[in-house]
Amino acid sequence: MIRTVNRQAADRLVVESLRQGLTDVRAALRGVLIAAPDINDTLDHPGRLFECGWSWGVIKDAPEVDVGEEIGLQRPGVAEAAPYLYFSLAALNGIEELFSERTRILGLLTEEQERLARALQLRWDITQRYWSTVASFGTARWPLEDIPWRTTDNQESDYFSLLVTAMTVQDLIQQRSPDTELGRVARVLDELAGRARIVRRPFERDPAVALHSPGVLISLVGSEEAGPGRLLWPCTDFSPLLLKRMLGLAGLMRDPGLRGELLQQADEVWDHLSRRRIHDGPARNLWDQAVNVYPFVDDRHDLPSWRYTERVVECLVAAARLTGGPPLRSERLVAYGEDLLLEAEHLFSQELLNGADTAGPAMRQHLQAVQARLDRARRIIDTRPGTAVALATHVLQELDKLSAARQDVE
Repeated sequence: MIRTVNRQAADRLVVESLRQGLTDVRAALRGVLIAAPDINDTLDHPGRLFECGWSWGVIKDAPEVDVGEEIGLQRPGVAEAAPYLYFSLAALNGIEELFSERTRILGLLTEEQERLARALQLRWDITQRYWSTVASFGTARWPLEDIPWRTTDNQESDYFSLLVTAMTVQDLIQQRSPDTELGRVARVLDELAGRARIVRRPFERDPAVALHSPGVLISLVGSEEAGPGRLLWPCTDFSPLLLKRMLGLAGLMRDPGLRGELLQQADEVWDHLSRRRIHDGPARNLWDQAVNVYPFVDDRHDLPSWRYTERVVECLVAAARLTGGPPLRSERLVAYGEDLLLEAEHLFSQELLNGADTAGPAMRQHLQAVQARLDRARRIIDTRPGTAVALATHVLQELDKLSAARQDVE
């Protein structure tokens, strides 16, 4: 971890500074049940750092979880007592659904399940705070920006950088971080899209293509105790995970310029995913056919990957949620719209003063339509300033026509 977060200072100073930044996390960890028996010694030792998260399965020699309902026996575990980035993110995503607004409103959890959900939410908060602190450690370049991310077992991959990014974003929002910090995360996502040859052209024997096929292989330490050998977990979902992170981050940004740039990049990632659909056979229009984008890949699939397809569907849900929300409010556009409306309302009052409303039924009907547009623009100026500007501009054009016509008659 020292090699991951340290760029210039002495190791002792880095450990001391990082431990200080993790003070709240250490305090919270002492209040929750941890499987590792020596956790308190690690937390209190002034020269040691620690990680938190979830392993790939039930940890070896883990204590039994106390539940108030009969749900069966807890199986003995064999998993290593160490956090895995991939499974930690999977746990965070699942736990988030337990305290979502939909779950709460529909009352989907029993009293005992709500108690467990609150305990998991505490761990959810601790884990995200931990990884956000580590990823954004320091006052200059963040460890997250130093791609690729290096794990404590000396594994390096752009995929790990993407996983850490996902765990960092939500905590930045809870801390009400400014758009400048969110923009730094967006630039990391942008760089990852290029490095993974999603928005750049791959070349023959390009090592970056391995992120997509065969993917990043995660060694499940301890699985050899339950079978003939150690298992590997393949992770091939780099592209949909990247798109989901882009869409989620775009929905959190308040700066229209930064949000627009990120959405343009997300469009390119979606184009990449669209080309990876299977084109024929029973799996037509499902995923994944990486050879469509990377011609040097040997694997060609006739059957769909339901896991990969589900990841893409998650992206579509995230895109629908983003599109269904209100547009960003630009203060500059609101101020511009207010100026246009003030001028339009003033000119409209002048037309009424000049007797335009007594010129006949056709003119009265026309002025009523102008009045309706002005009223509509005034109502939506705070929520949809761009539309209000368009309406005010149209009103100004109509009023100018009336003024010009009156001048011609005079």
